[in-house]
Amino acid sequence: MRKYKYDLGTDDLIYFGANEAFAAGVAAYNRYSQLAHISPPFLRAGDTGRVVETGKKWRQGFEVAGRMRLKEALIIPEEKGYNNSLHGIQNCPAHSDEPSDNAQAIWLSRFAPNITARLNAAAPGSTLVDEDIPMLMSICSFESLAHYRTSKWCNVFSEGEWQDFEYWSDLEKYYNTGLGNPLGRVQGVGWVNELIARLTHTPVNDTTTTNRTLDENPETFPLGKNMTMFADFSHDNEMNAIFATMGLFGRIEIDEEGRSESSVALEPGDAERGIQSPLNMIPPAGVDQRGDESSSIRRRTWKEMDPDHPDPHRQWVASHLVPFAARLVIERLECVVPTTSSSSSDGGSSTSTGLNTTEAVRVLLNDAVVHIPGCTKSERMLGSGVCALDVFLELQSYARSGGAGDWEKCQEQPENDGQRRKRK
Repeated sequence: MRKYKYDLGTDDLIYFGANEAFAAGVAAYNRYSQLAHISPPFLRAGDTGRVVETGKKWRQGFEVAGRMRLKEALIIPEEKGYNNSLHGIQNCPAHSDEPSDNAQAIWLSRFAPNITARLNAAAPGSTLVDEDIPMLMSICSFESLAHYRTSKWCNVFSEGEWQDFEYWSDLEKYYNTGLGNPLGRVQGVGWVNELIARLTHTPVNDTTTTNRTLDENPETFPLGKNMTMFADFSHDNEMNAIFATMGLFGRIEIDEEGRSESSVALEPGDAERGIQSPLNMIPPAGVDQRGDESSSIRRRTWKEMDPDHPDPHRQWVASHLVPFAARLVIERLECVVPTTSSSSSDGGSSTSTGLNTTEAVRVLLNDAVVHIPGCTKSERMLGSGVCALDVFLELQSYARSGGAGDWEKCQEQPENDGQRRKRK
């Protein structure tokens, strides 16, 4: 390490990431080729350089696999004052990084001091402080991927220290735009309302982050049953907000006796039915837990991610939810369901069977099927991770309400106009 020189760029899409985006485009065509030939996918991207480049590489992969041409992505500005559902934070001036800063500072004070002392002792004259440690550790992954070889920094830290660093990263995502920030999930409301419009072939109904000029124009937000595929390119922080808006991945569950139930958050039989991603769930805001589908969500006490004591069985793990090249896919399905009806008359009774078609939704994250809380009955009837469309739409009450008052809080003037606002 004596001759080490830092040579990475800033905010660039590295070669490894470009290849992943290209491969994702190929995979998307291979999986949905029949839909692609009905109507090519409509693409959008935020105007950050690496996001635009990711979209281009995905499009190239799709084109090569399908031997077809796609229109270039619609580029939406990510500047303050410009509504953009792919970059919600620019429209939420009251959002603060303080919850994530505080949570990370607590955990940093637990795991970093010993590392700082060890490295300073090994390099006489160095003046590292605890805040430097996560920055040095992050070089490992970025440098390894940028240079296609393992960075020397990866061997500087022990396995236990890497686990501590992982939790430090989890806390940032959870308390920034995830469930741990009071103005986190509202930043995903606009995109979810656009999703609802696409699923139902109806105009967008939203007053939060969506751009009305774009969404009301069929050239920039096409709708209709002839539209079969859409691909949006954004940031991991926006994906975290969308997860939270949809009520997908939640907090540690605590039963009445105080025991963590995070490792058994799915409904009985989920594993047997093929649910691949046993991620913890929470009921979306506003869901009535007493009726029909939503009755499957039991009332429980919820515990935030504890900055002092990480749960080894926690379900909010950033490297699982938003790794490099993370992909969230929502599929609109038509499912054939067997039906049985009985009738009786003076001559006796009879039973007849038939088939009905019902519309449904399935969510995949990084190719793993995600259980949608509140859809247990649908899954029993339709299959693993499949939720009846009408039930899914009802569960999106937080988005349909415009954030249940959180959007208005977003527009409140911050107490300190000069507060530090970092983006990770």
